[in-house]
Amino acid sequence: MASFPKLTGQVLSASATQTPNKTALIYKDFKISF
Repeated sequence: MASFPKLTGQVLSASATQTPNKTALIYKDFKISF
């Protein structure tokens, strides 16, 4: 379970650098998936 927040953080960071809007969408998907 400890790896999930780390992975989410990495994805959010990578997305935030490109598009803030996509960050919210990915975070939503992660919340639903996990």
